[in-house]
Amino acid sequence: MKHVAERSQTAADPRPSRNPLTRVTDSFWNPTPASLRLLALLGVIGNAVIVATGGAVRVTKSGLGCPDWPRCSGDSLVPTHNPEHSAANMAIEFGNRMITFVVLAVGVLVFVAALRLRPRRRDLVRWAFAQPMSVVAQAVIGGIVVLTKLHPAAVALHFLISPAMLVFCVALYERAGEGDAAPRRVVGPPLRRVSALLAA
Repeated sequence: MKHVAERSQTAADPRPSRNPLTRVTDSFWNPTPASLRLLALLGVIGNAVIVATGGAVRVTKSGLGCPDWPRCSGDSLVPTHNPEHSAANMAIEFGNRMITFVVLAVGVLVFVAALRLRPRRRDLVRWAFAQPMSVVAQAVIGGIVVLTKLHPAAVALHFLISPAMLVFCVALYERAGEGDAAPRRVVGPPLRRVSALLAA
């Protein structure tokens, strides 16, 4: 009878299930290599999206859809009526700016996760740190592009940072899936020379 009573008490007091919010916070506050890699993948996706929306801004000539920076138009953070730009142009540029905040948030979470991963890996911390910093740099240069009324040099620099951001994200994603042993070359010297010639 005593055994049955103990079983009944145990059944009446089950272990509490983990809150979904706790799982999310654990992914970056108490990260595992798998959760860090998932966050890194979100960074890759986010930066790929912002590259696409940035291309849409360029193709549709919406670069001045928000003619001011950091505000969109005058004292307004959101698009307002502007006879010089269509509603579509303003929506495209404003949407691109909003996605920047999402990508920055993901970058910060990735960096926090890399810092808190145990054992800490300096290579992952470096790649993770580059993500939010490159987003901030991209935002500042984007502001210069707007304030200089799409000066070609500023536009070119703004464009060149986008591939670099993707490189940081993909590098982190790949490195997070590897072990923490010292890296070793897997490509022979001849192929490296050919690759260097093709890239030159």
